[in-house]
Amino acid sequence: MIMNKEFILKLKNIGSVLLNSPARNPIFSVAFLFLIVLALGALIFYRYDILVKASQPKITAEAVQFEEELYRQILKEWQTRDERSGAVDSLKYIDPFQEKR
Repeated sequence: MIMNKEFILKLKNIGSVLLNSPARNPIFSVAFLFLIVLALGALIFYRYDILVKASQPKITAEAVQFEEELYRQILKEWQTRDERSGAVDSLKYIDPFQEKR
């Protein structure tokens, strides 16, 4: 039981030192945080810029071919949908705000 109390007191002392030292030295704390952010920024830059430029992308031998028949089917479907939507626009609806005669 005594050992547990001593351990808790040591943890409390270490915690207070760790939390109070940045408050006593704010310039060093800001400089340390700046260095951490700078290192993370350099790591991200290296990962997404330098590594991408260094590794060459794989070039596929196949060229993309335009499928004329598929294009015609899609165009035909679009035209039928356009005709159906045009039919809906031409309907005359009753105005609910107009007075009845």
